[in-house]
Amino acid sequence: MLGAMTGTNAAPIAAADLKALLPESIGELKRESIESGGGDVAGIGGSSAKAAYVAGEKRLRLSVTDLGGLGGMAALAGWANVTSDRETPTEVEKTYKAGNRTVHEKQRKDGGGSEYTVLLANGVVVEAQGDKVDVAALKKVVEGIDLGKVESLKRAAK
Repeated sequence: MLGAMTGTNAAPIAAADLKALLPESIGELKRESIESGGGDVAGIGGSSAKAAYVAGEKRLRLSVTDLGGLGGMAALAGWANVTSDRETPTEVEKTYKAGNRTVHEKQRKDGGGSEYTVLLANGVVVEAQGDKVDVAALKKVVEGIDLGKVESLKRAAK
């Protein structure tokens, strides 16, 4: 029933296809782990792939997640259309539209941690989180995956 509510009759993008998008290295950062998986709960399928990279004190986690039908629900709930801009003494956070994509950035001012997340029009989320890695570098990592290619990945009919 939830699958019908979300308007999707397609299986999520294969986890192996998402895993293939994750590079072995990112500049000086070498991949130390990788995992992928997928499944279906109450008629809503999803899949994801994650990798961790390290070089000295720098750590980066990169993930690609197909929200399947939940991508449509996120848009219905309004998350895909939210914009915000917030700054505190310790961090800067903003959410904005970039074409038909929603982008979320968050960075600690002490350089301790940062996040860069893109919700693509097809419901796929690409996210990079870093320790001792700034948002500008995370943005380059995410854009290096070829987001247009990710948006063109097809879901198989259920």
